[in-house]
Amino acid sequence: MEEIVFRVGNKTDSKDLGGSISRELCKGKLVKVKSIGKIALNNSVKGIIVARSYLLSTGNRQLSISPYFETNNNEDETELTIITFELDLIL
Repeated sequence: MEEIVFRVGNKTDSKDLGGSISRELCKGKLVKVKSIGKIALNNSVKGIIVARSYLLSTGNRQLSISPYFETNNNEDETELTIITFELDLIL
């Protein structure tokens, strides 16, 4: 299965993100949404909610959401925690 990754930032529009998520899921892709920081995390969650609402309204499709942590080292070797949501359609 093809995978697409959305990196969400502080200025990401949650409605645009939700539309992009639902469009890629409908194409049969596995979607990962990654964020670092509380504002980016908030935008990620709102985007997933928008995508879920859209999918339910256009065919009663349910969304599988699997959140997990990842770590990565910054350029100055400080550790960053990335919150990742793995999304897929439940058939």
